[in-house]
Amino acid sequence: MPWKRLLVRAYVDHYLHLGNTVTSRAEGSHSQLKSTLRVSTGDLKNVFEKIELLLDRQHTEHEGGIARDQIRSPHTARGPLYCQLLGRISNFALGKIGEQQHRLANPAPLPACTMAFRHSMGLLCAHQIQELLQQNQVFQLDDVHQHWYLKPQTPVTMQPLVLDPVVAQTRGRPTALKPKNCSFTHAANTRQAASSTRRDASAFEQVGVRTRRQAAAAAVETRRTARDRRNCDV
Repeated sequence: MPWKRLLVRAYVDHYLHLGNTVTSRAEGSHSQLKSTLRVSTGDLKNVFEKIELLLDRQHTEHEGGIARDQIRSPHTARGPLYCQLLGRISNFALGKIGEQQHRLANPAPLPACTMAFRHSMGLLCAHQIQELLQQNQVFQLDDVHQHWYLKPQTPVTMQPLVLDPVVAQTRGRPTALKPKNCSFTHAANTRQAASSTRRDASAFEQVGVRTRRQAAAAAVETRRTARDRRNCDV
């Protein structure tokens, strides 16, 4: 059937396909993956490492292509009409818009607009470009589908200029329940680093430490008294 391509295109171009109307894209990715693996006898670790290297290489190539499109632009898009699009959409999209603008160079009037190019590619068609030229306007980024953006447009969220202070979550008992004017607590907090994961001592633990220290001090004093008595007897 010689007209089958035209019949399919008349139906498909009413939907957004961004120029991809065949399945060769998925088949090409499958072929690239198979060429990277090479053999079918590798273990799971080897397969994972090769797929990871493939994805890293594709990501690097993609980032390099974005950087090139931001620096260079096609010669057909070097005019004031494209000032809002340069460095913000891909060169492929700029070339497609340039092709639509080139249609205006034909002195013959344009046929009736079917919006097929606009709906299928998400780009400005020749009729829309003609209207912008008549109104002495330039292309806007909103006239292009987000698929062609070099960087995704993230919504801007307004943050308050002055934020409420963050309440610090301390370790151990609440501050209001801790004994005041406690030299032991102050000394313990001074020795314990702020970044430590050790919890603060509880009340019974603090009493136990004080009791042991008092007992140790009493024992030292007893030994000192006994030593002084022996010296006096001599």
